[in-house]
Amino acid sequence: MYKVRKESFAMQMKIVLSKCDGHANIIEELGHNIQLLLFSKKQTQDFVNKVGDSLIWEIQMKVSALLMRIEAESDMKSKRMQDGLEVLNEPKMLYEEMVQHVEQTKTPLEFLKKEASLRARAEKLVMLDELGPEYKDYVSHGKYLEELLTGFDVKKMGKVKRKGLVRKISQVLKVWKSDRKHFDLTAYRSLDLMLTKIASLEQEQNNDSDNSLSWELESSSEEDDEDPSDAKDATTSKHKVLQRLKCNV
Repeated sequence: MYKVRKESFAMQMKIVLSKCDGHANIIEELGHNIQLLLFSKKQTQDFVNKVGDSLIWEIQMKVSALLMRIEAESDMKSKRMQDGLEVLNEPKMLYEEMVQHVEQTKTPLEFLKKEASLRARAEKLVMLDELGPEYKDYVSHGKYLEELLTGFDVKKMGKVKRKGLVRKISQVLKVWKSDRKHFDLTAYRSLDLMLTKIASLEQEQNNDSDNSLSWELESSSEEDDEDPSDAKDATTSKHKVLQRLKCNV
């Protein structure tokens, strides 16, 4: 009995040894694959960091360019308004100069010497009944925010907090664009009013977390926190959102 069991055990040992020999190459290959996995992890992290840094840099450059354009637009419109202010103040300044001329001249010769030029200036004065549109202009934050977010799909970049400011602005822009064929000054004024209302509500809530992005792993569903009923009737939802924003303005 012992001899039979020992011979069987020896045979089993040979089988195990053959499996060890057979696994040698596979073990070597698997060890190599583990090293490749670790290398690919490091390589992927490096790529994500580099591309992420480049993306952040591109966004910062875009923001900087927009800020410079805002400054330039503001300077141009401010100069135009300052010029208009000088035109509007011209009658008052001329009148004061004419009064001074009348009070300070002592002889007819002195009076007539400057009277002609003052009269000529008076005849050239422009009378404005009301301010023109160029003197009512301002910098549209909606226009620049639209340009800033152009090319960015907030839902695909990451999951932004449902109550976050960026998410709200993104939704307003989407609704605003879908209902508009012409993007003129009047259109941007309506967008500005909507965005101003959102910013006002954010300030009233006094919730700092709502003013920053909250990134989470992207859900397999493109919009898993959306109301299913809204998804069934996107058109109705769109008009409801737009109407609600307009009513709040």
